[in-house]
Amino acid sequence: MNIGDRIPEILGKDQNGNEIKSADYLDFPLIADTDTTLLQTLGCWGEKVACGRRTIGTLRTTYLVNEEGIIEKIFTPKEIKTKIHAEQILDYIKG
Repeated sequence: MNIGDRIPEILGKDQNGNEIKSADYLDFPLIADTDTTLLQTLGCWGEKVACGRRTIGTLRTTYLVNEEGIIEKIFTPKEIKTKIHAEQILDYIKG
């Protein structure tokens, strides 16, 4: 995986069950997982605490996939620091 490689983002439904659609201006592919099948398979759907209350939803997880389609790194919800996550990814890629 190199800096600048394109990766898809997997999206589910919003809180009202509406499908999330990609914007025309985005230059990377999006996958809409409207029934959460893929999110569940990847272990990215489950119980979480948001604003002090327990909810079921998407667990923030990042998978880095190489050119051969092999997962090289999984950033789990406990590892991800939202404000510096892009930096975390770049640091991993740079080695």
